[in-house]
Amino acid sequence: MSSSHSKKRKHGVVLHQDGNNSVDTSKPTAVFQPSKGRPYTLSVALPGSIIANALNHELKTSLAGRIARALAVFCVDEIVIFNDGQSQKHNERRPPHSRETHSRKNASHLDNEDEHTGWSDPDHFLYHLLSYLETPPHLRMTLFPVHANLRTAGSLPSLDMPHHLRADEWCQYREGVTVQTPQSEDSSDVKKVRKRETERASNTVSSPVETAVNCGLRQRVTVAAPIPPDTRVTLKFATKEAPESSMGPLQAEAVSPDAPREEAGYYWGYTVRQCSSISSIFTESPYDGGYDLTFGTSERGMPVSKISSQALPKFKHMLIVFGGVAGLEVAVKADEELAKMNVTEPKDLFDHWINLCPGQGSRTIRTEEAVWLGLMGLRDVVTYSTAPQRPKTSFKDKLNAGPSFSDFVGAKEEPLSPEAALELKTAMVGPPGKKKQITRLPEWLKTPIPSSNNFKKIKSDLRGLNLHTVCEEARCPNISDCWGGSDKSAATATIMLMGDTCTRGCRFCSVKTSRAPPPLDPHEPEHTAEALSRWGLGYVVLTSVDRDDLADGGARHFAETIIKIKQKAPTMLVEALTGDYAGDLDMVKVVATSGLDVYAHNTETTEELTPFVRDRRAKFRQSLRVLEAAKAAKPGLITKTSIMLGLGETEEQLWATLRELRKIDVDVVTFGQYMRPTKRHMKVEEYITPDTFELWRQRALDMGFLYCASGPLVRSSYKAGEAFIENVLKKRASKSDTAMADAAGDVAPSASV
Repeated sequence: MSSSHSKKRKHGVVLHQDGNNSVDTSKPTAVFQPSKGRPYTLSVALPGSIIANALNHELKTSLAGRIARALAVFCVDEIVIFNDGQSQKHNERRPPHSRETHSRKNASHLDNEDEHTGWSDPDHFLYHLLSYLETPPHLRMTLFPVHANLRTAGSLPSLDMPHHLRADEWCQYREGVTVQTPQSEDSSDVKKVRKRETERASNTVSSPVETAVNCGLRQRVTVAAPIPPDTRVTLKFATKEAPESSMGPLQAEAVSPDAPREEAGYYWGYTVRQCSSISSIFTESPYDGGYDLTFGTSERGMPVSKISSQALPKFKHMLIVFGGVAGLEVAVKADEELAKMNVTEPKDLFDHWINLCPGQGSRTIRTEEAVWLGLMGLRDVVTYSTAPQRPKTSFKDKLNAGPSFSDFVGAKEEPLSPEAALELKTAMVGPPGKKKQITRLPEWLKTPIPSSNNFKKIKSDLRGLNLHTVCEEARCPNISDCWGGSDKSAATATIMLMGDTCTRGCRFCSVKTSRAPPPLDPHEPEHTAEALSRWGLGYVVLTSVDRDDLADGGARHFAETIIKIKQKAPTMLVEALTGDYAGDLDMVKVVATSGLDVYAHNTETTEELTPFVRDRRAKFRQSLRVLEAAKAAKPGLITKTSIMLGLGETEEQLWATLRELRKIDVDVVTFGQYMRPTKRHMKVEEYITPDTFELWRQRALDMGFLYCASGPLVRSSYKAGEAFIENVLKKRASKSDTAMADAAGDVAPSASV
């Protein structure tokens, strides 16, 4: 950026010391030329209730001004004002002060209605003031009608952001507002220029539709596009240098408001969004995939100084949420959507729960102070990655397949009636005098304590080789059956690769989580293959925790393990239950073509319930693309997925889910009952009857699925080596061998020849 005329910004004086040395105290211009674009966005969320605590209008305005200064100094891209239930008036979410594809429309919703003041509507007051202060001064009169909220806003210090340009300053980008009539042409220089233009164009076709834009320059500025009047637009001029003439007309292009940041690296102000609750901060995020690095603030959190930049993943959209006087706890308690999901602890919403000022001298830290502390404290510990974060879903602990319902209820031949299946008994437990009544699970949901020799051998080998299984980590009730085997199928086990700590946190999963799990064990592929080769298994399932800290999500480690297993035990059938690798289909192909026999990836639930059940970065459509890509990479591969019932899904949602799976030729689907691992996890909405499980099994088979296991104890990895799937794979292998022998002319002649 540069000044287009000799007139400069005000500078300080030059102080002379000892008559020789001089110190330049001139104020550095806020209009600077950046070196490169910033690869991430920074969002801040805080409750509007902080305005309600200010005693008069002047204090409310001053509070908004201090917050706006912090946002500008630390280059915040988005500010979210949410209702924490402490404001005097519950607000509907208002249209955001946001940036559209080529324009920012007139903030007409910031009107003269007296009820939207700092007294009656604190959330809207803060929204209004922050929107006003972000807007360049030369646009405010057009975009903001006179309002009681703004009567003392002029006394606030300027934010002085790069897009707050004066008339004599030049930048290739500029903010403007469209006008109905061309700007004044009283200047004699302008008249001469327009006359020459008219003479040159006398024998040409008429010019295309143009829109005049007031962007604070003395020149007449137009864009070659029809844009409604009073629309805020971001302009880009053809040259980085100021034009030679200070009066000649200028042509500009209307671009995305993100262009100055993404193309040239300028900080270009913030957008303001208003939300009705703390949960809607996440569900209404404007970013594809949501926020991938989140911080919640509390005096009960971990000291911010203990967060290591090396432990943080690469990210693209960062969010910091601040609480009001009563903290974030009251916001969670007042949120109806979180109550439905059984979320009661605010720390469960964030990747990091931090204390910005441990050992504080004052009993309270005001929110405006916390904003400065938080943005400063996190500035040095956050790793600003130039590579976009891959919005990766977690592995989600389970897989599919399994035998008939009778196998899940102690080998009963007759199916249970719905009445018997749903009969819940109570019992008194506890020491004398302190007994309390509990509700026991139905008998058909109980399994025997594992005790077989094969079970003991597998468990011993796992400990010796430092391996982990999802059977243990996810507390699977079927571990005795799977590890022990039966006359119907060989023993099976589900090995969990890449450690026992996941970087994701689904609301149904009991596998422990961390943002910084231990590094990979380079010997794990070899150890896994060695253990499996001596267990006498006919079928093995490999799954993994999610590893956001790995560039490939662990896909190559996964593939290497499969290759080594096939080398040591060529006849063993291998099934891989994978995550979605953040939608990186090249990584899906790496695993699918590594020699495995079955590729499984769980959708877990219906599309409508996915945001409430799975980690926020797991998407239903992305899961479909993973299954489709696996089949495309190796058409002969069996593809599988698993769905939990009892989460509140409807019949219509289940039908739609099955239709989507058949469209991409998924071969196997399983249904199991969701069972709550601990009180920290989401609650069970419904216990599904055996008849209903059987009904969905028949429906799935009628739709053309190769196989469907459906029962209350069906888990994604349960008896994955069930005879049907084993036989399908073995028959395919047999046909392939015969075809190859025929082609080579090696088929033995019959005895009669």
